[in-house]
Amino acid sequence: MKLLKVTVVIVLLFIVFSLISISFYLQYHGKYLLEDTLKISLNRDVNVGYMSIHFPLGVSIQDFIISGSKTPKSKNILEVKKINVQLELLGLFNKQIKVNEIILINPHIFIEKNMKLVGADRSTDKKKDVEVLLKQEKVVSTAKEAEDLKPIEIYIEKMYVRNGVVEYNDNVSDKNIFFTLNDFYLKSGNLYFPFRASQISFDFQANVTKANGPLSGSKAKGKGWVDIVNKDMEAMLELFESDGRAGLTANFVSKNNDMLVQGDINVDKFSLGVNKNNSSMNSVADQVFGALLSMGVEVGAHYSFKTKMDDIRVNNIALTGKIGIGEK
Repeated sequence: MKLLKVTVVIVLLFIVFSLISISFYLQYHGKYLLEDTLKISLNRDVNVGYMSIHFPLGVSIQDFIISGSKTPKSKNILEVKKINVQLELLGLFNKQIKVNEIILINPHIFIEKNMKLVGADRSTDKKKDVEVLLKQEKVVSTAKEAEDLKPIEIYIEKMYVRNGVVEYNDNVSDKNIFFTLNDFYLKSGNLYFPFRASQISFDFQANVTKANGPLSGSKAKGKGWVDIVNKDMEAMLELFESDGRAGLTANFVSKNNDMLVQGDINVDKFSLGVNKNNSSMNSVADQVFGALLSMGVEVGAHYSFKTKMDDIRVNNIALTGKIGIGEK
């Protein structure tokens, strides 16, 4: 009996010592370990301003930045003032960082879609691509020399985003689509980095404060799941006007990148961006809708179109519905 008690005490002391050792290691080396791991996984520069450990495996990160591509605006794709993380111990022993919960506070997310200039000299681009590949091969070979183990994988069980800002800018579209979401709240789960085939669940809400279409001033809500690797998705989006009515609903269903979008639209108060000074710049549909709206007519319709999940474009859209006067 005495031997059993001694054994239990020794095991408990060993566990406590291991946790303290891991905490000290993460305190002084975790910042660089996290930066290097994410640089390899995301192929982007990552900067961690300050990292602190809360015993046993709680982590706080301040001023976290993931750099963007070399765009004219040269904005970072992610800036977060503070991140709170709760890790799981067992994952550290099999080269997987398992995060039970991660909370991003006041993040700024910038998404930009660009198209390379037509007729640009590809020889320079190819040379840069070769240089990048050589650097990557050097990093991989050095890592293999150090230890012949699989790269560290990050798994996030639950993720929350609080009071965020999301900017989207599409320079490929002829109409240069852009919008900004403020007061962005998100809860999501089942995320892997590097990405693997899995259903990532999400549920979000935000306010559209800036847009070049009929969305500005509305409140957005959405939920569903997405598989980034297989390009599958089932999701629903709703946009509410200031009076609480749903101005737009959309259902997205994608299978192997082939996406069908269906929904309903109420353009009673939405501005369609009709250029009254130059009617030649407007389609017949735009002019008809503009005339109806100027008469105070409520226009509602069901719409559907097919596109690609990784390159959403609206080429042909089918509209079915009705219009009415004085209907609310």
